[in-house]
Amino acid sequence: MKALQAQALGIPVIASDLPALREVTGGVESYVPAEDPKALAEAIAGVEESDAGRNWAATRTWGMVAEKYENLYKSLL
Repeated sequence: MKALQAQALGIPVIASDLPALREVTGGVESYVPAEDPKALAEAIAGVEESDAGRNWAATRTWGMVAEKYENLYKSLL
């Protein structure tokens, strides 16, 4: 959830390249191999600002979740 909060605030996220972290961040951030401090340092040094994370986070609200479930339930009736 912290990565999603950072995205919502427009803060670039650099995360370990793990499936769970890619899923949480929408695959739109910078990823480095786990336990590779050199790759992490390089990613930090080369970080670029982007609206991709903010745009991803904007689609992850309780209202959006409720709307998706409402549409799903309506399609089943």
